[in-house]
Amino acid sequence: MRSRKAPKLSLIFDEEKRRDYLTGFRKRKLERKKKAREAAEARLAEEIKAIKTKYKEAARARLAGMKMPDFGDSDLDTVRSREEQVIGDHSVIFEQIDISNSHYFVGKNEVSAPHPDCLSPSDEFRPPMSLKAALKMNPKKSSKRRLTKKKQHKPGKSCHKRKRN
Repeated sequence: MRSRKAPKLSLIFDEEKRRDYLTGFRKRKLERKKKAREAAEARLAEEIKAIKTKYKEAARARLAGMKMPDFGDSDLDTVRSREEQVIGDHSVIFEQIDISNSHYFVGKNEVSAPHPDCLSPSDEFRPPMSLKAALKMNPKKSSKRRLTKKKQHKPGKSCHKRKRN
């Protein structure tokens, strides 16, 4: 009794698809790198956008919390002189006021720098990059420039290898 043999299978490859698969490793690797770079740029853009919105919200909060003095006519009774000029159809009133006697007086405009010995370590701390510089960063430009130097050939020597017989 003879055993039955299963029919043999023969695989037929499409040569063009096979060649594309075998030579496409580099192309697929470059596509993965490009996709990863684009994702990193998108993440960086999102971080920059978040920093900008956070900065804007903090500025709005500071502005909302700031109380400006109310300079009404009744508050300032320290008018030194009043001059009215009529120009054509318009009349302009110039008033010189002295607020040094009112409760709005701030003081002399002088700069007073603290003594260098009095500075605490927290006063000396500066972030490595200002917010403005961080926001102006362009993620597409590389900070490292690669300089390629051409090989310097010595005179009289060939840069190609010759076959010796």
